[in-house]
Amino acid sequence: MVFLPDRSREFVTKFSDFLKDDSPNQNTPNKFSYLVIKQNSEKKVILNEILDHISKQTIIMSNKKILTYGLLFTAGVALFLFWPGNSTSNMLSNNTEVVMYKNEGCQCCTKWGDHMQEGEFAVEEVPVPVLMQVKRDNGITRELASCHTAIIDGYVVEGHVPREDVERLLSERPDAIGLAVPGMPTGSPGMEIPGRAPDSYDVLLVNKDGSTSVFASH
Repeated sequence: MVFLPDRSREFVTKFSDFLKDDSPNQNTPNKFSYLVIKQNSEKKVILNEILDHISKQTIIMSNKKILTYGLLFTAGVALFLFWPGNSTSNMLSNNTEVVMYKNEGCQCCTKWGDHMQEGEFAVEEVPVPVLMQVKRDNGITRELASCHTAIIDGYVVEGHVPREDVERLLSERPDAIGLAVPGMPTGSPGMEIPGRAPDSYDVLLVNKDGSTSVFASH
């Protein structure tokens, strides 16, 4: 059912009466012809009013549609911009995104993130309440665990892996889970301690079957 304003109903009623008027006209047998409308000034006025009203309603509806589409478009753009991971800085940057999961307040994790951002990486820190669950979900066992777990271009990077090893991983793209530096070796990126000699450590390639091999040594 279509609900019309009072003025619209008046026009429709008049137009219906106009169509029902079967009074003969000797000049033409067709009451819809131009001559009938021209000869009957009252009907011509009513018809013009109806056409004018319809035209105005069409313009109003068109404007409402334009406004509605504009609002929907604006809302869509805003949603895209403010959706997690879609920050303006990330969209305007060609840097590879690094999502780093860590415990709240871990400073050595932040330092590793700073080390990564010295290259062509954009780091997002994500504190989580149960970090070990993130590790398990991504194929990292307790033996391989460190203080943070990063996801980089489809690979898992566990712990204080040097940036050059990550760059090599992304260049060679082996069929593997990713890289890991178990523990927190002194002297690894983010674990530099003044006055202490750096430890020797290996960067392990973590295969999809859970086995590991030495990817790099430092």
